[in-house]
Amino acid sequence: MKIIFILNYFFMKKLFILTLFLCSLLARSQESFRVIYGIQFEGEFLSEKAKQNSELVSNLDGIENFMSSYEFELLYSNKVSIYKAIQKLSKDEVSISETTAKIFIDYDKKYYNDIEKSKLFINQELDGKIYTVDTPQKYKIWEMSSETKTINGYLCYKATSKIRNVMIEAWYCPMIPTSLGPNEYKGLPGLILELKRGKLKYLAKSIEIINIEKIEFPKGIVISDKEFEDVFAKMNSKFSLQK
Repeated sequence: MKIIFILNYFFMKKLFILTLFLCSLLARSQESFRVIYGIQFEGEFLSEKAKQNSELVSNLDGIENFMSSYEFELLYSNKVSIYKAIQKLSKDEVSISETTAKIFIDYDKKYYNDIEKSKLFINQELDGKIYTVDTPQKYKIWEMSSETKTINGYLCYKATSKIRNVMIEAWYCPMIPTSLGPNEYKGLPGLILELKRGKLKYLAKSIEIINIEKIEFPKGIVISDKEFEDVFAKMNSKFSLQK
């Protein structure tokens, strides 16, 4: 029993030292790092009413597994970050279920953050063209909580927000002093290690210090959020006329 206690003591001491070392590195403004996020879909994608449509059930069979099979990376260097999917080898044929899963998890979007200028750009394709959209910060208001839990050995605190009647639940780690997170979610006093939006959950699987010389601004036509909405409206109007 005494031996087990001694081993546990030295293990916890080593873990504590490693945690302090990592946090001290992340705290340096010139440091660069990479976070890998996995995805979990909790529950079923289709509602009970939607399940009555047999064609829909057939087309979206296995969509939850497709969503959970993808990973994303957050790269940070010199007060600039980019969040994007880790690309998989493309298939000759992609099912409706997999295509829908990609749309739902924003697989083809890239999120570029200029922290010093408080700017967010979302890079995406629409109607055959690639746009880099200057996007307003949507998650400025977070409701902070004293509730805590440990994620991958890091003490995290809970915060919530709401947009379009969807509750956003985030768990951030103050010991990792960067206000970033998955997708466009940010603005908390620590890295977001877990975030839940509806039934979709993003979970940090690993954090590593790596050498990133520079994060390139994503290619594409740079337009405002309002201009992009106009392009989207025109595209929808064009498709409506073709029907």
